[in-house]
Amino acid sequence: MTKSRVLIVGAGLAGMTAAHYLAEWGAQVYLVDSAPHIGGAFLLLDHTFTTDSCGLCLALPRQPSYCPTISSELHPRIAVLPRTTLAALEGETGHFVARLRRGPRYVDPDRCDNCGACAAVCPVTRPPSADPAHIQFADPVLSQSVNPAHPQSVNPAHPQSVNPAHPQSVNPA
Repeated sequence: MTKSRVLIVGAGLAGMTAAHYLAEWGAQVYLVDSAPHIGGAFLLLDHTFTTDSCGLCLALPRQPSYCPTISSELHPRIAVLPRTTLAALEGETGHFVARLRRGPRYVDPDRCDNCGACAAVCPVTRPPSADPAHIQFADPVLSQSVNPAHPQSVNPAHPQSVNPAHPQSVNPA
């Protein structure tokens, strides 16, 4: 499998696990997710009560010696493509051609160092996310249109969360 290229659509727990197995077997893996970060709904389990452990790792059949979200972004044979969807898939078994559509990044990845300055100066607020991965327990609170990266992310430009209804509000200095 040394020359194989594999596209995995969905970078949740199952997608990251498959990506790691395939990459360790020698395949070049493209891990695609429409979200601005990888991890899926399992990111909600971060800092689980009572031990304050990472819930993502607790959900795995055996405890890994690494964090799956961080190691996915650092693995040399895994290319993480956030804000990306599968636009078309053509071909036949063993020889497919995938066309991907990358969404706008809103934040310049070359200038982002995950400092949060863009969120601090963003003048536009928005209602809470409609994303089912975000749970609102109290009255809705307005938040900035741009949010800093998820704590378990490595590349700060990958997980920037921007409300597409207000992209004009993001204009890093």
